[in-house]
Amino acid sequence: MSLFSEPDTFEVINDTVASEGSLWKYVSIVQFGVIAYLAYKVYRKKPEIKFKNVNRETVKEAASKELDMENVINSINKAKPLFKELSKKCHPDKFANSDKHESALKIYQKITTNKRNYSKLLDLKVLAEEELDIKISD
Repeated sequence: MSLFSEPDTFEVINDTVASEGSLWKYVSIVQFGVIAYLAYKVYRKKPEIKFKNVNRETVKEAASKELDMENVINSINKAKPLFKELSKKCHPDKFANSDKHESALKIYQKITTNKRNYSKLLDLKVLAEEELDIKISD
């Protein structure tokens, strides 16, 4: 019995292959549609820039201030090592049992607030040397 001698069997096999092919065609069309929809959602979404407490007055105030480029460059290059040294020397735990604990706490809070501003850190270094009686190396 060969395949060619029974034409009914050949037609059944051919119909099965054809129906499976059409099923995968519809599955691929649905997948393409899902991918196209997701791509549309991703590319359509615009990034939202949210600013807290920004109004016209704060923008005008920021634009009117002059930018100290020397401080910006020094803040980039020198602020991090100075911050580390000041935070170690002025940490309030070092002054836990003394009368300088409150001033050390205030200075330390100012240091952490201004950790990227070199000129403020220099001012706080002088303040710490005066109030806490410590020597901070240059």
